[in-house]
Amino acid sequence: MSEERETKRVRQACQNCRRKKTRCSGEKPTCAFCARLKQECCYEPGPGSDASNPTDMTLAARVALLESKLSLLDSASLDFGISTHEVPSNDGTRNLDRHLVFSALDSPKTRRGSEADVLPPLSIVLALIDAYFRYCHCQPYCYFEEAFFRRKLQDGKVPSYLLKAVLAMAAHFSQDPFLDGNQQDMIDLYSRSAWDEIFEKSFSEDDTLDITVIQAINMLAVVDFTTGKHKLAWVKIGLSVRFAQSLHLTMDPPTELTLEEQEERVLTFWSVYLLDRLVSCGTTRPPTILDSDCSVRLPTDCTKVGAELRSSQLTLQTLQDLTDSAMPQNLSQFAHTILMASVLGKVERFSLQKHISGGQYKLWHNRGEYCKIYSLLLDFETYSDAILVPFPEALDRWCWTGDAIDQRRVGHFVFSTILYHLNHCLLHHPFLLRNHVKGCKTRIPSSFLKQALFQGLEHASLLTSALRVVQQRNMSLASFYAYACTAAATIHKLYTFHEDERVANNSKVLFECSVLFLLHGQDVWRHYSRMAYALMQLDPDPALARWLVTAASEPSLDGTFADASMDFMWDLLDYGWLCDSARPSSSPEACDKTHNVGQGEPTFSSLDLDQGMSTVDNFMPKSSALPIDLDYFDPTVTDPTFGTWVDVIESGLTRESAE
Repeated sequence: MSEERETKRVRQACQNCRRKKTRCSGEKPTCAFCARLKQECCYEPGPGSDASNPTDMTLAARVALLESKLSLLDSASLDFGISTHEVPSNDGTRNLDRHLVFSALDSPKTRRGSEADVLPPLSIVLALIDAYFRYCHCQPYCYFEEAFFRRKLQDGKVPSYLLKAVLAMAAHFSQDPFLDGNQQDMIDLYSRSAWDEIFEKSFSEDDTLDITVIQAINMLAVVDFTTGKHKLAWVKIGLSVRFAQSLHLTMDPPTELTLEEQEERVLTFWSVYLLDRLVSCGTTRPPTILDSDCSVRLPTDCTKVGAELRSSQLTLQTLQDLTDSAMPQNLSQFAHTILMASVLGKVERFSLQKHISGGQYKLWHNRGEYCKIYSLLLDFETYSDAILVPFPEALDRWCWTGDAIDQRRVGHFVFSTILYHLNHCLLHHPFLLRNHVKGCKTRIPSSFLKQALFQGLEHASLLTSALRVVQQRNMSLASFYAYACTAAATIHKLYTFHEDERVANNSKVLFECSVLFLLHGQDVWRHYSRMAYALMQLDPDPALARWLVTAASEPSLDGTFADASMDFMWDLLDYGWLCDSARPSSSPEACDKTHNVGQGEPTFSSLDLDQGMSTVDNFMPKSSALPIDLDYFDPTVTDPTFGTWVDVIESGLTRESAE
């Protein structure tokens, strides 16, 4: 009776999965479940479906089956993943000599062929791996140390699905003639082949969960998200989080592992954590991983190797609770990025929600969530060198090696700085601030609004200027920079309607700089241009925008807060919506139709972006420019106590030092 029940269950799973594995007698495909039981397959291809195409399987069925597989995992039997590096012998670098005829990329039939046949020649593979470690490693995700990965590759211990995921990431940056302008075809080919292979592996009952699966899935999620397939990306992100928890990556690695394997587990988990935080910048998807669940130590500097670097036992929670006398002196740059990602998760839950659930305290109360988040940002200034001096000087001082910037060393240094400014932008965004206080039953302190608006404008300007420096120095562009740039640009756009002419003019220049930065980055990341087009369509009501960026409270405008142009602001602060290739406003044609693109404003038809950026640079405020003081946020208020402020464009300069 139990055998009949099991057969019925498997046959039902077969009907749900619609997954082709081999071909049996005749033309009928056999799914993985039926093949395992050596029974007649119950899968019947639907009308018009291609039985040889694995993509015919529905997304819901894949998720259901993967969840079923996960539910059967016995965490106690995983032995903390100590055997994670025992890769089957047929998955090594012997696949590297299987060449792909590049012209075959144009054939859909070839793309659905054997996974083993999609790898390019060995020389191209090695070149793409070099590109990965130059442009993708520590930008910001870091899953393993470079020497460790290369040694495993040489020993044939890198599974083919991980290798394909690495190639898919690196293809964004490669200019090798082999690709001949077909980078996106290569990205799609490698990512699809890697995912199919991972999917097969997930249902293999004789195969254990491997840390390399988590690494590959996380990379593929980045590929999907940035190419506009954010629904598929959410599936992969959810799986990587669940797999990481199943392998106990949230805990310190077991001492039985080698130091390099221990460090790989730590780096992989924090990369999963980081992606979970970055893609949650939106109104409906708060982060999945809770800080309280992370008892694993913070990462060390992934560019260095040595047992002394792994001796630190600082966790995320203990670092945030340390007293002043116990603050660490040599926290790694990757740890800086994790700390700012942790703050970003708090900002996402606090600010990026349309419906604020009124807390116990007023927004400005010292026990409220706003003040707690702001305190964490102030703590960051105590141990981050990037905040001490102007950003270009910080790069020269800490990231210059020989006669050039070390791309791998600078990755987390720049990224943590961008996250720091982004957190300020979202916490002090004029639109989000008004959303917090719109239901307040008491009078809103004008001094609080002045301080908060000043912080938002200052950090939006610093963020845009930092990204311009990254672009000018030809540094690697992280995929998330596009969202940070867009969030700052929405603040610039609101301030173009400010009553003070100097504030309005500076904001126009910074907004144009933001759009051109995104258009410049479209050659590397496809979602950059989608965000540029969306920004061009932002056309807020002038009166409402002016009200948002001044400290004076005018209750008569509260009723117009739900203006359609302001509803669009929610979309512009949603990372998933911005990346979605299916939304109508993601095309240049939709942007050209908008009435917001007027004479003198940046458009997709601008042929010489370099000339456009040089024009913007001529008008960019210099470090010697007069700083913006708080009176600009409310011309009706004069306060002599606000006399000296940090310059808006270059941090570390006061009015006296500028003069």
